[in-house]
Amino acid sequence: MRKFITYLIIFSFFEIFSQSNNFYDFIVLKNNDTIFGKYQIEKFTDLNGKKTPISENIVSIKKNDLIYESKRLTNKGFTSVENDSLIRIDGNEEFFIFEKQNLFYFHNLKKNLRKDYLITSNKDTIFGTIKTRNNINKYKFQNLSFKIKGKNTIKFRKGGFEYIYKKKRRVFLSDEKHSFLKLILKGKVNLYEYKTIRNTGYSRSVETHYYIERNKTLTFLNNLRFYKIIEKTLPENKILLEKIKNKQFDYKDVYLIVKYFNEYTEL
Repeated sequence: MRKFITYLIIFSFFEIFSQSNNFYDFIVLKNNDTIFGKYQIEKFTDLNGKKTPISENIVSIKKNDLIYESKRLTNKGFTSVENDSLIRIDGNEEFFIFEKQNLFYFHNLKKNLRKDYLITSNKDTIFGTIKTRNNINKYKFQNLSFKIKGKNTIKFRKGGFEYIYKKKRRVFLSDEKHSFLKLILKGKVNLYEYKTIRNTGYSRSVETHYYIERNKTLTFLNNLRFYKIIEKTLPENKILLEKIKNKQFDYKDVYLIVKYFNEYTEL
């Protein structure tokens, strides 16, 4: 009986350890070592705080519950028909792939997610290939003159993700009040991603912003007031708030924060 209890304790420990590790992002190295932690575009931080730069030594990355494998492709190869199921990891998609092969990380979409579509304001569903126009928040069908706008479209799917038309708080003064937000996590609390182009007159840069939606209320996550906003919007999980306060999680880990709330909060 004592031996059985010992085995049970050991099994429970490894089960909890496995579950806690699987919650996080990870990288797999060429020597097949798997390191759990947090992917933050330029680097990967393990659970002990050690930082690893993203390099050829990393063969795959798990980010936001999707696994991306390293590939060397040219622009022509990436846009070819046989690769129409590939999406690039965050931070890769703004980089131009030159004619020579370059190293990027790609996720191979499941077959049922590969077709783009939109749902019109009349609730008709139209399938086709959706492309980004000159502005990163302007969309159209590749082979149709149909421009996707809030007045004619409720939502659409592109690259395996849903984009839903929402009224939102502006990121800056010239930003629009309504836009299509990318739904990257769905649960008790939904998490949306919104990309903008910041034009200073001297340079242009792509910025990524986040909104959380709870009980149909959309809240903009301001980096400067991040803890206060999370504390007010998601007050029930005290352990999560403590993790943010102790800098185990920060603004760049917003996906893991909302995931933690959704999975470990009793309401």
